[in-house]
Amino acid sequence: MQVLFDGVMEVQYAFLHLLPWNTAFDDLISARGGQANGLCGAAQPGVLAMTTGLWMGAVPVRVEALDRAPSSAGDWEEVVEVSLTAGTTQYGLSAFDSGAEVTLPAPGSYRVRWSASGMQEASAGPDVRMDDDPALDRYLLQLWPAPPAPDAVLRQTSEIAAYWHSVARDTPPPPPPPTAAELADIAAAEEAEMLAQQQQFEDARELHLWGGQRPTDLLRAIGWPTPQLARRDRDLVDRLAALPPGRQRSIARWAARRACEIAGIDSLDWVVAGLAALDRGEPLPAPLNDWTAAWDRLFPGSTLVATLRTETTVEEPAADPPIAAESVAISAVQAASDDNPARAVMGAVEALTHGVTPPSVMLVEVRAQFDLE
Repeated sequence: MQVLFDGVMEVQYAFLHLLPWNTAFDDLISARGGQANGLCGAAQPGVLAMTTGLWMGAVPVRVEALDRAPSSAGDWEEVVEVSLTAGTTQYGLSAFDSGAEVTLPAPGSYRVRWSASGMQEASAGPDVRMDDDPALDRYLLQLWPAPPAPDAVLRQTSEIAAYWHSVARDTPPPPPPPTAAELADIAAAEEAEMLAQQQQFEDARELHLWGGQRPTDLLRAIGWPTPQLARRDRDLVDRLAALPPGRQRSIARWAARRACEIAGIDSLDWVVAGLAALDRGEPLPAPLNDWTAAWDRLFPGSTLVATLRTETTVEEPAADPPIAAESVAISAVQAASDDNPARAVMGAVEALTHGVTPPSVMLVEVRAQFDLE
C-alpha cells in the first residue's frame, strides 16, 4: 500500500474532485448521472467527483494506492466503488480554491473505492466547519489496477448517502465520448465552417476593394492599381479594360502628358524626352525611370516626397486629400510605361485622379476626351 495523500481538504459546496493536474471540472451532476451510487461520480472519463457530508470547511481525506482490492470495507459507514481510466499519473485532489498533487503509480485502468464515515452527522450539523470545530466526517479513497466494471454501492447506512444515490439513478448518464470517426467529422465540419467564414470575409473584402461590384477575371488579371480606380469609377474601369491594347496605350500616354501639363513640367527637356519615349514605346530615360531621382531633379535637396495642393476652385469635397501635382505627374508617367497596356492605362488614369479635388473632375475629362460615355 502506498499513501498518495493524507491530510485535510477545504471543501466548498460538499464536493471533491480527483482529476488530471492543472485541469478544471465543475459538472458534479453529470459525473454521477446513470450510476448506482451518488457519492463518487465517474461517468466522465478520467475524472472522479466525490460528495462529502460537510458543506464547507476542512475534512480529513486519505488517498491510497493498492496492489489489489482491499480485503474488507472495515468500519466505514458508506462504501462505493467505481472504475477510473487514467491517461496520466499526474493527478490533483481539488475543491475549488484548494488542491493537492496526487501522483498515481501508472497510467491505466483502476478500480476505486470511496469510503466515508460521519456523513449524516456532518450534513445535519453546521454548514461551515470552523478551525476549532471537531471533524464530523472523514474519507478514504483507495485505488488498485483493475479492468473497467460497473459502479456499485457496497455499503449504505445514512439518509444523506441514500439521497445522493437516488439523485445519481435519476440523473441521465452523460452522452458517450465521440468516436474517432465522429471526431473526424466534427473536425471536418469545423474546418469547413472556418473556410466558409474565411471565404465570406474575402468576398466582402473583395466587394469593398472593387467598389461594391465583384471584378471579372480580366480585372483580377490586370491587378494593381485597378481596384483603386474601380472604387472611384467602376464603369470606367470596365470600359478601359475592354479596349484594344493600342487604345489603352493612347489613353495611358495622354494621362501621363495631362498630368505633366497640370504640374507645369511638360516643357522641361528631360520630361519632354520621357514623354517622347512613351510615344515611341521605349523605356523611360533617366531620371524619369526612378521616382526619387525625378523628384530630386525637380526639387534638389528636398526631403519632401509629396506635398498637398491646398488651392482648389472646386466646391465638391474630396474623399482623399490631393497630392502634389509634380508627384502625380511622375507617378502617371511611370505607370504609363508599364509593359502591360491594360495595367498602364489603369495606373496612369488612377494616378491622374490624385491631383485634383474631387477626382471625378479628371474622370469626366478622360471620358470626354476618348468618348467613353
